[in-house]
Amino acid sequence: MEKLIKIGEPAVPFIISSIRKEENFPRPKDMLLLIVILGEIRSPISIGSLIDIMKDVKNNITSSAVAEALAKIGKPAIQEIHNIIKHSDNKLQRLYAYGALGYMHEEDAHTILIEQLDKDIELVNVICMALSEYSHTDDIEKIYAVYDKLEDTLFLTDIEESVFSIANNSNKNHS
Repeated sequence: MEKLIKIGEPAVPFIISSIRKEENFPRPKDMLLLIVILGEIRSPISIGSLIDIMKDVKNNITSSAVAEALAKIGKPAIQEIHNIIKHSDNKLQRLYAYGALGYMHEEDAHTILIEQLDKDIELVNVICMALSEYSHTDDIEKIYAVYDKLEDTLFLTDIEESVFSIANNSNKNHS
């Protein structure tokens, strides 16, 4: 693993070919390990392949690892992640996309999360948890505005915990 990470971007096409199980490339014994390596290398070249893997939501561990790898790639991955949010009817695909934006800590990602707060009510709890990663106290009012209008009380606890987390992490950051 360390050798591939040390090689860096030149290794990415070979790793992707292995993940895609292309002819003449070794079959991965552990695709999860290769996804982690792509995240550590942080190459934008891998974004398309990682997005394709994340869209195949049959394996939540793999999709979660891809979300984390995309978050490590950061800003170059935002547009592709945003496309999933805008165009996918698949709740799990959007869930992992929101998770990636939350892990990312990029202001453009934060902006997308805020924009989706009242648009994707089905996953509003996930969006709030992703926003809590940013600890922006300005978000509390925006979250509460949506929270106050919710008819479905199933995820209110998640949203309340997000607000609590933002308030407490913000206080720690300012002390």
